[in-house]
Amino acid sequence: SQLPKCGRGQVIARAAQSWGDDPDAALSNALRRADTEWSILQALADRDSSPVAESSSYSKSSSQQARLERAQTAAELLVSSALDRLRPYVPPAQYIDIPPLRGGDEALRSLVGDEAAPLVLNFLSESGAIGGAGRAFWQAELYLRNLAEDPGETSVEEAAQDAGREIQQQPDDLQSALRGSVVLARQNFLSAARFGYFLRRGRERWLLERSLGAISAESASEEDDFLRALQSKAKEALGGDDRAGRDSGGALEDYLSQLSPEQGVELARVATREAAKAFEERASKLFGSERHLLEGLETGNIAQLQLSKESRLLLNIEAAAFGAALFEAEEAAARLY
Repeated sequence: SQLPKCGRGQVIARAAQSWGDDPDAALSNALRRADTEWSILQALADRDSSPVAESSSYSKSSSQQARLERAQTAAELLVSSALDRLRPYVPPAQYIDIPPLRGGDEALRSLVGDEAAPLVLNFLSESGAIGGAGRAFWQAELYLRNLAEDPGETSVEEAAQDAGREIQQQPDDLQSALRGSVVLARQNFLSAARFGYFLRRGRERWLLERSLGAISAESASEEDDFLRALQSKAKEALGGDDRAGRDSGGALEDYLSQLSPEQGVELARVATREAAKAFEERASKLFGSERHLLEGLETGNIAQLQLSKESRLLLNIEAAAFGAALFEAEEAAARLY
């Protein structure tokens, strides 16, 4: 039998309805499916690395191709799993010529805490002083992008001034075209997504250190009850579930702003190659590949993003939520793959 044919709009509407009816159940089902796919992917990896496979006629080039295909599949699965974590709050953007919907801020609150949305808005602001969390992130990014030889060597302000001078040297018409370009929007989307990842990963470390610090203070006087203290303090710090402790009242930004440059780099660096590729996959799906967009710069055919200022902000807020969700998807995948 054949499946009934339907248009793209009908498929999107049906998918949205399944999430709208019972988002918690839909998310649980989606995460279970993802776990199954990770288990299958791991089974394929085990098969290809088994002694039987290595001693067979399975060529080295075939083995390399299989690894590349698994890496691509893993990146796509991470993207899908991260987007699923957003769907209870906002339908993820699918096309950059359609204004994104509101709800990215709610996803951020769920994933990172009440402090997350103000931190992201400060990060995305084109005016005003950058906050401590944003400064720590950009300081780390300067090193990770090879713009500084050592962490903390170049200040964020110096780097911004250098970039501004370089842009001002370009012709006025090129400057104007770049400001509204798709290639710049793609870069901003990736920066916001990586900042969301940084916030979520930083929160994980902050809660762990807070929990261990409380345990150490108590166990000094109650060494015999260490296990009980561990359980009690962990529950207190996490509030009984993995999403508690999130209305930290500025504590997360205080923690991030006090990181050493080396610690900031550790948190900003994406943990796995698959997750790093997932960032690019998501950006390319929305905006197109970086290579294609850069070719447009060389030929003078600079594609423009047809979105209002408000829609661009909503898109970048969603990007930050995606980055935070990607961290959670990466952590879940690590248990199976």
